[in-house]
This record gives sequence, C-alpha cells and structure tokens, in this order.
Amino acid sequence: MSEETKNSQTGSPFGILVAVAANVVSGLFFLIGVSYMVTDFERQIISENAIKPQMVQVFLDGVGRHWTMAFLIFVMISIFFCGSSLTLGSSRMVYAFARDGAMPCSKYLHKLNKKTNSPVIAVWFNILVAGIVGVLYMINSTAYEAIVSVNTIGSQLSYLIPIVLRITVSRKKFVPGTFKHIKLYYLIVLPPGPWNLGRFSTPLGVVSAAWLVFTCFLFICPTEAPITPDTMNYAIVPFAFIMILSTGYFLIWGRKWFTGPVRVIDGQHVILDDDSTTELHLKESH
Repeated sequence: MSEETKNSQTGSPFGILVAVAANVVSGLFFLIGVSYMVTDFERQIISENAIKPQMVQVFLDGVGRHWTMAFLIFVMISIFFCGSSLTLGSSRMVYAFARDGAMPCSKYLHKLNKKTNSPVIAVWFNILVAGIVGVLYMINSTAYEAIVSVNTIGSQLSYLIPIVLRITVSRKKFVPGTFKHIKLYYLIVLPPGPWNLGRFSTPLGVVSAAWLVFTCFLFICPTEAPITPDTMNYAIVPFAFIMILSTGYFLIWGRKWFTGPVRVIDGQHVILDDDSTTELHLKESH
C-alpha cells in the first residue's frame, strides 16, 4: 500500500513506528490490568473446567459478568475492523502481484472496477480464500491452527528477507540483468533513504533478523505436551508445500515471462533528484 502513500519513503516507516508505539503503550497497560486479575493460575488458565478462551474466565473473575460481556462486544467489534483492515491489505497485495503478472489468472485479478476504481475481483478472491480457511476450523481445528501458524511465519519472513538482504549487502540494491536467458539481479551502490537508522542500522538489523528467525521456529513448535497427533503443530507441512509449489512454479514457468514490478506513473512530471525534473508522457499498460 506504500505505492498509494504520499511521500512513502517517510510516510510508510513513520506509520509503522506510530502503530507499533501505540500498540506497545496500550498493550502494556492492558497486560498489566489482566495480570492483576489472574489470581488463581491453576484454576483460571490450566484447569479443564476454565471457560475457553481463558481470557474470558480471567475477565469474569476480575470484573464480573456485565463488564465481561462489554469486553466481549468490544472484542467482536475489534475483530470486524481487523478483518476489514486485513482484507484491504491482502487484496491490495493480490492486486499488486497480479498487476506485475506474478499470480495465476493475473489478467482477471488485477482488473479495477470502473465505478469505484478498486480491485473488486481481488477483494472477493481474498474473501473466498478466507472463507475456505474458516470452514477448515469447523472440520479440523488442527489443520486450521497449522494454516494460521503458516500465516504468521509467512508474515515474519516478509520482514526477515529484506532485513537480511539489507544487512548482508549493506547499502546496495538489486537491479535486473540476464545471463543465458535466466533473469538475474546484480548489486549497485544504494545511498541511505531519507528515513534510516544511521550507524545503528546494521546492529539493529541483526537483532531484528535473529528475533524473526527465532519466532519462525517458535511457531513451528508444538504448543502442548505431551505431543500427540491432535496436539502436534503441522505448520511445517503446509509451509513446505507452499514454498515448494511457489518455487517450482517460478522455476518451471514464471522465470520465462515474469519481468518484475510494473511501474505505473500518473501525472506528467517525475522527480529524478533534488535539482532536476523530467517530463514523461506515459500511459497505463493495463
């Protein structure tokens, strides 16, 4: 969604930092309050007789029935808005990947509605996939939990890959090239952007990468003991399947026609640097 953000080089990282900072402050106070309500860990959390999820039992014991109902209503409202936000982000990613020709049926998924100028097909595609995953929970909760874990692992990897590339190739970037009809990427010097951490960039990147690797392994581990077929974490199975499928798809077909991101520019002027501009007359390729 940074493509649609004004001054995305500064606006996007600022938005990320503000969101994280707001969650740190609000989450800290929330966890402190919840911790004070856990007066009997064995009965409220571990016991089989505790209300599921255990957070409901904690609130019921801490603030009573009426406030617990208010809390659950607030949670449901939050889930609704969270789902809307996730649908917005995921459908925008599907549209961007489809526009770049990186998905099956790309010519359909990247189409925009003429009235709303929005990727309606991509939105409904995401809703359909989410609905299928939701049905899995009613059929087999173990399979559902595995898919949810894969979602978290994939999200972590999406952060990990650019951070690792940044700290390993330093201030460089990838540019396309070819070698024996295979598209490769070379490295050129890339100066720091307007939003950077200066000399702390590399050490903080190492810490971030280490934490992301740790959490990826953490979400593969079982969450209960003893480990049984019902308590086993099968996240590695769909994760390996997705990685093998996507890698094979690219090596067999994708590398033959995928040319990288499509640059769509609206307007007449494009800023090249601080001192010069050039006038381009471009038209949309889609």
